[in-house]
Amino acid sequence: MYNYIEPRSLWDSGVEVISEKITISIGFCNSFKELFYEYKEKVNQKNTEKQWRFENISVFQRFNSFIERLQDLLDIVLTIQDFSQLERVEIGGIKVEL
Repeated sequence: MYNYIEPRSLWDSGVEVISEKITISIGFCNSFKELFYEYKEKVNQKNTEKQWRFENISVFQRFNSFIERLQDLLDIVLTIQDFSQLERVEIGGIKVEL
C-alpha cells in the first residue's frame, strides 16, 4: 500500500479506499497550510525587524487549485458510491437489476 495516491491504480481500489485516501490527502494539505501560517506568525512575532513577507496568494495559488481538484475528485467518488448503492434496490420485495 502506498503512502500517497498512485494515479495509475487509483480506480483499481474500492470506492471506500479511494475516498479515504483522498480525504487523508485533503487533510494533509490543509494541515500543511495551517502550519505555514502558524510558522509565519511565530517568525514575525520573534523577529520584528525582518518580517516574513511572502504573499499568501503567490505561495498557495497552485496548492489551492490542487486541493480543489482533490475535493472535486472526492465528490465524484462519493457520487459513484451513491449510485452503486442504487444498484441493489429492492422495491416491494421485487429485486430490481440495473
